[in-house]
Amino acid sequence: SEIEMAVRHRSELPSFVLCNTNPCQGIPLMKARAPKLHYVRFKDTAEKKQFEHVLASMNHKVCNSGGNSGDIIRTGVTNNVFKFQSVSERKPSAAETSRGEFSKVATKVDVVNRPHRAHLLEWMKLHPTAIVVTADLTSSCEADLIRDKLPQQYLSLGMAEQNMMSFCGGLARENFTPWIHTFGVFCTRRPFDQLAMSIGVPNLNVKILGFLPGLTTPGGVTHQAIDDVALCRSIPNIRVLECGDATEVLSVLDVAEEIQGPVYIRMLRGEVPRLFPTYSPMRFGTVRVLSEGKDVCLVTSGICTEEAIKAREMITTSGVQIRHLHLSTIVPFPVNVILDAATSCKYGVITMENHLINGGVGSATAEVLAEHAVGKRLIRLGVPNCYAHGASRNYLVSEYGFDKYSLIKAIEELCHKKLIIVDQEDAMGQTRVAVKELPVSVERPEDL
Repeated sequence: SEIEMAVRHRSELPSFVLCNTNPCQGIPLMKARAPKLHYVRFKDTAEKKQFEHVLASMNHKVCNSGGNSGDIIRTGVTNNVFKFQSVSERKPSAAETSRGEFSKVATKVDVVNRPHRAHLLEWMKLHPTAIVVTADLTSSCEADLIRDKLPQQYLSLGMAEQNMMSFCGGLARENFTPWIHTFGVFCTRRPFDQLAMSIGVPNLNVKILGFLPGLTTPGGVTHQAIDDVALCRSIPNIRVLECGDATEVLSVLDVAEEIQGPVYIRMLRGEVPRLFPTYSPMRFGTVRVLSEGKDVCLVTSGICTEEAIKAREMITTSGVQIRHLHLSTIVPFPVNVILDAATSCKYGVITMENHLINGGVGSATAEVLAEHAVGKRLIRLGVPNCYAHGASRNYLVSEYGFDKYSLIKAIEELCHKKLIIVDQEDAMGQTRVAVKELPVSVERPEDL
């Protein structure tokens, strides 16, 4: 890579390496590989911009290129001189095109235990104006290390979420950045008016981490945030991010910090699988393309991406080609990427989300298809128009129809063909099995 070349570079001339990296991970990695280099950590964006312009000016004097200095985007090595490329010279990256950015998926999925907990502590040390604010759920939201080791950057306001929203709006007006940690239902549904009036309307720089998204909790209807995306989509100014694996959990704080204004994050806790390599962090507005295909467009987010990957592996020999898109940015919605994928796929679109099928990714996709007159069928998988009861996550995603078997069944329905699959859980014998039939749903209004 270019960074590796820069680290190994030997020259009589001074060498500069300018990196956009997560300081909690990238700098220790660089120091381990090149301990003799001098490292400069920028205290804020303004200092970084100033340093970029100085380096650009030096580069143009050395190279006599006569180009624009501008904002430096990336570096390269040419004739033993580091060339800093300006915005005017830069070609659009894959992330800026209508097709999204191809992303590798780990061949072996590791499970990371509580990735947010330790990372939050290191991250907060680098951001002295950031304040973690909790509502009597400090340990449950993995913020206990901040309470114990950085008490000057920690506030617990008790079980008073409405007051917490307005209080954090006040902190943002005083140039602090509040990072609210609580369950998704308690920072969207319960204090909705304060979220809209105290944070959304004035467009204040408040970051909200909503844990236990969708059906990731056995706590039942009172704790299951199945409508949080729908609520936040209805408030102008709020951006919505969702973590799908440990890599995105470890990079979402940097993404949210770069956004000026309110951000709602659907956060994962506890044991979190790592689907994406550590060198492929979350990027705001970038859609990950996990597989290419011309038969079915599959759009997933959050925990549903892991289920979708499992389903894809089970039907690799079926002859159905799937273009799989993973969304980590839900608001603003990636209209151009969805349009390109939907129009290029033969049979139609399937969305799969850990949320009500109304108001979330499925609804946003339907709006895009309707507004642009795309005549393709859409199948939405997620929580149907009902409240769920309390149970394990694996049971609930199967019961309410957004596990890997439900996805395979939806692909069969969309393509009008029966798929023969290889169940990876029985890979030792490579037994061919038919798609599991879901139990017939029975309306039970008393179910919570």
